[in-house]
Amino acid sequence: MHALLDFPKEHGSLLALIHVGISGPENLYPSSNYDSRLLERFSIIFARTSGAIRQLFSYINARFRSDESSVLSFKALGAALHIVGSLADSCPTVLDILLEHGLLDLFGAVQILTASRRPERFKIRGFMNDSQRVDLLCQILTALEAVVYTETYRAPAYALLIRQGLIPSVIGASSLIPVDYADNIAEGLHLLLLHLLPKTFGNRRVLNTFLHSLKKVQDYHGDELNFFTEPKNSRRLNSLHHQQVHDTWEEIVLQASAFKKLRGEFEASGIIVCANPECSSNGKHSEPDTVIRRRRCSRCKVTNYCSESCQKRNWKRNNHREKCDNVCFAILRPVSSDVDEKFLS
Repeated sequence: MHALLDFPKEHGSLLALIHVGISGPENLYPSSNYDSRLLERFSIIFARTSGAIRQLFSYINARFRSDESSVLSFKALGAALHIVGSLADSCPTVLDILLEHGLLDLFGAVQILTASRRPERFKIRGFMNDSQRVDLLCQILTALEAVVYTETYRAPAYALLIRQGLIPSVIGASSLIPVDYADNIAEGLHLLLLHLLPKTFGNRRVLNTFLHSLKKVQDYHGDELNFFTEPKNSRRLNSLHHQQVHDTWEEIVLQASAFKKLRGEFEASGIIVCANPECSSNGKHSEPDTVIRRRRCSRCKVTNYCSESCQKRNWKRNNHREKCDNVCFAILRPVSSDVDEKFLS
């Protein structure tokens, strides 16, 4: 708890929030009728305070690395994570600021909390109690949930999280979390991953990343996968949420396979995709037995052309530089290409 005292005076609002939240996250906003506009205004002021968000994330990271194992320390960490979740859910402006400061890096804590094999460097000192582990997971999932529920960020967020190990973490959580707490975490994982993931399968990068991760899980985490996908497992027999998660997971795997097949048919159809608005070939089918060689902007990696001449013309005459800069300097870099949009149209 002593680390809280290191906060600069201008961040006293954060210190007060954590102190209030120590006795239970629900005490942060005790009235169910609190003014949402007031919360939004406070969140924006706090998020824009110089160094406040950085200090908040630094505190969370320090707590996960700390040897301190007191109940007070755990509650302070839970309150800090609850603050992150509340800020992320308050308004788009604050969510953008949190993403700029590494909100998605919180997923590293999910990996630690759900790791089936915990080497010393991943040991959760002081937080090995199962109920506490579930509480922390749920707080982190709430914060990450705000990102994937934002349509603009959904595909790039999933692409990043899946590459970082989201699929094995979800599957591992099912076998590691005790039955008494299974429903809570199953519901959170369902909201975070399973419910919205299929909406991004039209994106080739997300789809391929998911299928690659699924194959790795099948090859290296077979026992955990069997536990996760077996609805009649004796430990989960009475778990309604686990049954819902299982059913949704099965549907997602089927949808991923279906999208993969449809994408293959689309690619084989020979449709020409070109971002140059002056291109007369855009949207047309290539000649039979002709191999399409799409050119892609090497900088933004989401803009496609049918030829080098169209690429040069679009850069000079139609100001592709502006789109390129918007993509490259986005808070979460977009991953949907022109080909993805044509496939979904």
